[in-house]
Amino acid sequence: MAWLLVCGLFVLTGCEKPEPYRVVRNDALYLSLNAALPDEADVPAAKAGDARYLASDKIRSLRIVLVSQSDDNGSWTVEANECYTLANTGGYMPGDLIYAVSHTRHKRIYLFGNCEETVLRNAAGDAVDLRTDYSVFVPDAATGRAPVEDFRFSCERGAGHATANRDAYVPMSAVYQIELPAKIEDIPVVGNSSHVYTVPKPLYLIRAVTKFTAVYENATADRAPVNIRVRGWTVSKVAKGSSYLLARVDDKWRETTKPAGDETDWQYWLAGEAAKTQDKGDRSYEWMYAYDLPEPEHEDYVCAYDSTDYYNIYHDSKQVLSDIRPVYLPESKNSVAAGTAAGPQSYVLKIRTWEWEDDYRLGRAMTYTLTLPECQSLFRNTNVYLNVKFLGDAVSLQATVCPWERHEVDIPAFE
Repeated sequence: MAWLLVCGLFVLTGCEKPEPYRVVRNDALYLSLNAALPDEADVPAAKAGDARYLASDKIRSLRIVLVSQSDDNGSWTVEANECYTLANTGGYMPGDLIYAVSHTRHKRIYLFGNCEETVLRNAAGDAVDLRTDYSVFVPDAATGRAPVEDFRFSCERGAGHATANRDAYVPMSAVYQIELPAKIEDIPVVGNSSHVYTVPKPLYLIRAVTKFTAVYENATADRAPVNIRVRGWTVSKVAKGSSYLLARVDDKWRETTKPAGDETDWQYWLAGEAAKTQDKGDRSYEWMYAYDLPEPEHEDYVCAYDSTDYYNIYHDSKQVLSDIRPVYLPESKNSVAAGTAAGPQSYVLKIRTWEWEDDYRLGRAMTYTLTLPECQSLFRNTNVYLNVKFLGDAVSLQATVCPWERHEVDIPAFE
């Protein structure tokens, strides 16, 4: 038991104010799991508290729910519902988490990041609470889907919404199904008498939103030099209203994504795609198409910089300005060909500026309209980097679309 006591001490010192709820039926069996972010492996531990990393790269709170299915009658029971506040870890994951569980073969593990301050609603629009209603985690006998899989949150910018602050901790989620050996004798014994089943892979949380970041360059010096104030931008046809807390991915997602590997769990597939971004090498991404949204409607999203956010780019400064505060939008699905399950998606970007030569008061308002290039899918956990170069009466736009990453992206230079 010494090993278990050491691990338990790590968990308690690494988290604050846990909310334990456990049904312990057999203290001779423990489940060990490790929660992670797909892009976390590339972040040195020494930089965990580095202020340069945005809050959206981290986790403020982590809730883990364990649900077990009885081998006798197939009924489900919530065995654990615990929330950890990760203030002492700099917003990064703790280590291995240990739970006493019953010896039933089939278990479902829900993970929720940064959902304690997020307003969650069920399909009827009623507010729900992950802390108190354990029945929402119990799968339906006929469909296998639990009520929590219908929960939604809003991506609107305003009070009470998850993404009201562009530097906010964003909601994350995941759900995994595991199967324990039928015989407890086949589960390794650690210490004197306790069997410990270790989930063989990390359980990755997936950010439930997409992230847009813009870079602006004034390249008018060699043409008709003007100074430029970037006033904001609009992207068309993004998803309207709420987003699912847990991704609604079709069981046959491999038929449209056509992954090169044999991974059957899309969450592990997505972690593999995120690894491509971190490697800075292979950028031949595979894309998720087989996902559903709560509402079919689309809308234009307007990002308006206020008086403290304006970006002035002077033609003689040779300065490139980056909007270091990304905008978080719901996962969207505006296919180029209506009614198709797979294929590129289409979004139109409008950039609003005020441009002047010598006197700001004599300037003019301009709007540049461009199609977002190279956009295959705006599935959750996606980064869109906009590289905007002002040329005078026109704009050159390059976009990098890739899985979420916490480091500065190497945006291709303009040709």
